[in-house]
Amino acid sequence: MVLAAPVRRGCSHCRASSSTYQKTSSARNLSMSSVLDMTTIRPTGETHFVSNPVNKQAKVQTRRFAASEGMAFGLPAGQLAQSSNMHDWWDSVKIAEIEAFKAQCSDLTLRLLSCFAEHMDLPRTFFETSHKQDAGLLPGNALKFMKYPTLSEKPENALERLSAHTDWGTLTLLFTESPGLEIRGPNNEWHDVPVVPGGIVVNIGDLLEFWSGGLLKSTMHRISWEKVPIEQDRYSMPYFAQPSFDTDLRPLTGTLKSDLEAESLTYEEYYHTRIRLTWGNVLDDEEKPAKMNRRLAKYLDLRKNTAGEHVK
Repeated sequence: MVLAAPVRRGCSHCRASSSTYQKTSSARNLSMSSVLDMTTIRPTGETHFVSNPVNKQAKVQTRRFAASEGMAFGLPAGQLAQSSNMHDWWDSVKIAEIEAFKAQCSDLTLRLLSCFAEHMDLPRTFFETSHKQDAGLLPGNALKFMKYPTLSEKPENALERLSAHTDWGTLTLLFTESPGLEIRGPNNEWHDVPVVPGGIVVNIGDLLEFWSGGLLKSTMHRISWEKVPIEQDRYSMPYFAQPSFDTDLRPLTGTLKSDLEAESLTYEEYYHTRIRLTWGNVLDDEEKPAKMNRRLAKYLDLRKNTAGEHVK
């Protein structure tokens, strides 16, 4: 996990993209304050609701993963989704701001990936086709508005406010003005991620770890109850970059050499299995070793943390 605010060293292409992003994003006026205006979320007993014209419910889930609520903008128009479409909540001006912001996030992601490709001795455009926002391919990149709301008491048997996990996709861009995020270092010690004004937290996801043969690390991270007390709201805005489902996760050759040898796996296989492992809606704990795809097991063993602490 690294901070880019702005990037001052490394690839000159990334340095240029960071400064360009900061200028254009401020011009669009999509700030954390505007996010607060757009996400009026109020606690109502044990269940929380998003205040909006259609009165859609957004439950705070604390069973396994996170005490949070939010909304996501992901699939392109015309694509079928697995849940209700939330675009009718806001007017066209707000939606246009969000879509423009998403496009800038996509552009920054592609610029960063071109730098990773270059250092892996691959063509700079290697990741471009599978990660284009407008490709219209499932699952699509997702921009999420997240609120970790004030609670009257700590939920029973809760792991963390956001339990320790790695991100499933390629890269995550995180926008937040709130402290509380922690990362786990090589010695299994937890370290605070500083909040840099105007900065972006860039987190490497599982797929870059796969493609680099384990040399790039998908960072375990969490939000603890101690760092963000229950009487304090926390807001964040993550952008999750991920490839199309048919993308091959075979480790790539290049200047980053690795001893890892793994059979081919698609992102769709990995994505759906991570959902099952995380939410426990298909496989019980006793069934996981027996039913886990043999190829997938190799990838989950790449680093012991890729399934997340909450499913070990």
